Amino acid sequence: MSEEITPESIAARLRSAEQRKSQALAQYEAASAEVAWLREGLRLFDPEANLEAQDPQEVVTEIFPEGFVFDQGIKPSLRQAIVVVMREHPGRRWAVPDLAQALEGRGWLPEHGAKRVSDMAGDMVRLGQLVRHDRGVYKLSPELAAALEAAPGSKK
Repeated sequence: MSEEITPESIAARLRSAEQRKSQALAQYEAASAEVAWLREGLRLFDPEANLEAQDPQEVVTEIFPEGFVFDQGIKPSLRQAIVVVMREHPGRRWAVPDLAQALEGRGWLPEHGAKRVSDMAGDMVRLGQLVRHDRGVYKLSPELAAALEAAPGSKK
């Protein structure tokens, strides 16, 4: 006999799916950080290593996988949250405390917030997603800002 479909069973399955999605997103972020670390390590051993620059549109798809949507139950990853906040003012230079405050206002600031934001910003600089203007001051890289502007669904 099959399980009866009820609002409660649907809600339970939805919670389970949201949890799996959140875990997958965390694994994705961890793998992205590992790739960045390994690329940096390769450059240390071989500064002339032919590491092809990623197409900015591929970077957008990497940060926001196809079909990804923000909804009530799923928070964006820290990388995604930083890009979303910075995208609202693409030319602005963001100090880490200001960025952390903007993330906190949306309920997206993780535990140990400013430290985590600072660490993620450093990773994003290494990946070419952000540009560091001063100690603790960042903005979107021109390439990523342009790719975000050209992305489907962007504000024109």
